[in-house]
Amino acid sequence: MSEEFRWIDNSIDISSFYDRLSPIVKGLIKEAEKADRANMDVVYEDTCDDIEIQAKLLVPDVISFKEWHMICDKYYPFTG
Repeated sequence: MSEEFRWIDNSIDISSFYDRLSPIVKGLIKEAEKADRANMDVVYEDTCDDIEIQAKLLVPDVISFKEWHMICDKYYPFTG
């Protein structure tokens, strides 16, 4: 059973390309999950900014634009 988060969009599944993400992005995702669990909204939002930027650096060589957009939608739902 997967963990439910407050701010992370649990309905978006990035498992099909998660292994291709850089160690930096994976670490940031872990930080975002930790901040979500601890209800640390400012830390969460700052970490999501970093996820968006670092994941964008992987386009198009490692992940597609669509996959990058999925990451942004999953971890940065504040963009509406």
